Amino acid sequence: MVAGANLALLPIVHNGSIILFLFMFEMYIVMTGTLRAITDVFRDIFQFESEMERLTVFRLLSPPPLVPLIEAKWTLLERLGVYPCMTAVGLLLLEYIGLLGMRGGLWAAMGAVVMMPVYSLVVKRILRTDYEVFCLVLASGEQAALTSPRDYAGYMVIAAGNHSFHRLLIYITVFSSLLSAFFMLLKGWSWACYSVLFVLMLYLVLWNSSQYARRT
Repeated sequence: MVAGANLALLPIVHNGSIILFLFMFEMYIVMTGTLRAITDVFRDIFQFESEMERLTVFRLLSPPPLVPLIEAKWTLLERLGVYPCMTAVGLLLLEYIGLLGMRGGLWAAMGAVVMMPVYSLVVKRILRTDYEVFCLVLASGEQAALTSPRDYAGYMVIAAGNHSFHRLLIYITVFSSLLSAFFMLLKGWSWACYSVLFVLMLYLVLWNSSQYARRT
């Protein structure tokens, strides 16, 4: 979807600051989608389905090793996802170079460098809700046969609370960037300021989304 949109959009973009913003935004979308696809493939591991089958064992442990468990899953997803994400971002960068030339590629490469530290925060954000619901079910002593945290009745409510600021940021970013482009509200280097603001807000929201509820 991103690559298709770029075929129509990038040939008419000549402002380097806009190229920078577009690549950073698209890189984040591609990175998030790739990591989510990995968690869907290995749902026994990353969606805590394996742990849900062993709730009785976890309840016998005092205390259950929840912190080492989630830290191990962070590390595993980071290592599993690094090459698919690098491949996806590399293909996106090649598209920018193909459509915009080396100048556009340099702006895109700058955006990639700025966005690289986001990776570990995205990993934590993606795993947060499944982990917190698993902890909630574990602590509740509930005996219902749940095969996944996503079968829990309150899962969607918890997910909405965890990701509300993130979704709001994405919606505001899309709407404001389209509005600014159509009505020429931003010009020249003002797009650079817009890009900096987007990155700062994204880091802040991701940091907040990666702060798990305290569990023992």
